[in-house]
Amino acid sequence: MSDERKFRRKRKGAVSAHLKSTSEASAAPVAEHLPDDKPLSEPDATPTIPERAVPIAERVQPASHDELPSDPLETATIAPEAPVAPPDPLELTPDLQFEEPDDGPTISPPAPVLTPSPPAQSAPSPKPVMDELPQDRTFTEEDRKRQRQAKLKALRDALPEEREAPLTLSDPIEAQPSLAEPKAQPAWADLREIALSAPHLSQHHVVTAERSDPAHSAFDVLRTRLLQALSDNGWSRVAITSPTKDCGKTFTAANLAISLARQENCRTLLMDLDMRRPSLHKVMGVENPGSIGDMLRGVQPADQHLHRLGDNDFHAGHNIAFGFNEVIEPFAAELLQDPRAEQIMTDIQQTYQPDVVLYDLPPALYYDDVIAFRPQFDGVLLVLGGGLSTEKEVREVERRLGDSTPLLGMVLNKAENTDIQRYRY
Repeated sequence: MSDERKFRRKRKGAVSAHLKSTSEASAAPVAEHLPDDKPLSEPDATPTIPERAVPIAERVQPASHDELPSDPLETATIAPEAPVAPPDPLELTPDLQFEEPDDGPTISPPAPVLTPSPPAQSAPSPKPVMDELPQDRTFTEEDRKRQRQAKLKALRDALPEEREAPLTLSDPIEAQPSLAEPKAQPAWADLREIALSAPHLSQHHVVTAERSDPAHSAFDVLRTRLLQALSDNGWSRVAITSPTKDCGKTFTAANLAISLARQENCRTLLMDLDMRRPSLHKVMGVENPGSIGDMLRGVQPADQHLHRLGDNDFHAGHNIAFGFNEVIEPFAAELLQDPRAEQIMTDIQQTYQPDVVLYDLPPALYYDDVIAFRPQFDGVLLVLGGGLSTEKEVREVERRLGDSTPLLGMVLNKAENTDIQRYRY
């Protein structure tokens, strides 16, 4: 037999052995034929084809003799590839973009940074209000101050030039338009006028008339404090009383009224409701003023009983009116709480619209006039007599008035050891 035929026979046997080993390898696991840690051995002298593990799904028809490899070392066992884990969707890089699976959250890639185009340059305004700052600068407090100054300068340039008028002092008695004139009504102007004398007022200790006594400044302070308290609470009606007699309540009411008369934008009404001991008309120097009780009963109209201050020699304005009384009323408390008197007081308020109404009432501890007249005033100004009023009397007045009656303040009259001359200016 020739060598060529022997070689072909050996080659045919090798192919048959290879096909048999392939069928056996399909039934056995791959790990039994070729462990991962077993190194390849050196080939024998006899040319044999090593085993090859091929899955069932990858079986192919037997190859012909021409398709077999010429070198048995070129043949290697094919093992199934290990599954590759999908990349973590949270591990993103700026340069990598991919689609997330349908069952997971969608993470959008970072938005591209757009470079803003430079704004179109417009013609500069002739009077800029605020200076523009470059975008690459930090906005500091100095820049804010500079912008505010530029804005104020632009506003001043826009206003028309005005010449400053010299400062002048106004006289309340001159026939000039004042703050009270627009509010004046014909009813107030139609009241009859009375003339008061400064010497007579000074003789009866009305120090706010001539203002020669430095004590008048205390009433000016009282006037300002009272106006502020009334304005803060929206009130206008004030009752002036004292615990007992001779404390100076009428003296306080007269001085406070003249001080209010110099307030041009304030209309004041002073009424003498101490009908058990009327004395206000004597202090002011008015004769035969009539009966205020007749006005409260409706017998005499209010415009015939009330009087407005006319021309005077102590420079007080005409924006104050008086309701005097010279007749003693034995049933004053009953008259003060009569519904007719309440209606007349309401009509006076609506007709003349005074800003401040002062009621000179009897002492609070002697009669019940103050309690009877309680619905007609907003607060109480309590006058205490130095050396006369006691702490017990003050507490008793507060108890009778009750917590619902506001106490606007206490005025200490006839005070001793006071050096009022120190405050002369």
